[in-house]
Amino acid sequence: AMQFFWAPFRDNPLGEPKGDGSGFVTVDRTVATGGEDVSFGVAALGVEGDTVASVRLPYEPVAGTDEVLARSIQELRTFRGDPPDPSAAERVLRDNGLIPLYLPPVTALSVGQDGSIWLRREAIAADSTLWTVLDANAQVEGAVYLPRGDSVIAARGDMLATVAHDELDVPSVAIY
Repeated sequence: AMQFFWAPFRDNPLGEPKGDGSGFVTVDRTVATGGEDVSFGVAALGVEGDTVASVRLPYEPVAGTDEVLARSIQELRTFRGDPPDPSAAERVLRDNGLIPLYLPPVTALSVGQDGSIWLRREAIAADSTLWTVLDANAQVEGAVYLPRGDSVIAARGDMLATVAHDELDVPSVAIY
């Protein structure tokens, strides 16, 4: 039987509407390939499509090690929710050139109700993931480490809500 799953190292652009309806945030997260300018772009667009704010953020490319590949394959789920056979999944990814030399610089985007922009960075640690936090004008405010697998679902001021799903896809919410 065929198993379908999302490739774990996607670098297509990300986008999310602003919570107040005033526009849209996009992230260009093209994977580094060599000596080019190693940065990724974040843009806040107005409702008419005009650029309200944009920034290019430099980053240090992270190599896709065998350990990162193995952990990413363990976390894969098919469209039915069950894990694919790890060796078959790795073979499919390798045969189709879907394992990049470097990891995508951003793995998720969330926009807070206050316009803050939350960017989940490369998933390299076993227990936590770095989130870069930008203000509504796309300027870096800081960084936060959250448990690996957590996704930001709401942010406003000094409040943050995240969700994580266990191996049975049961969600749990944390408020910070």
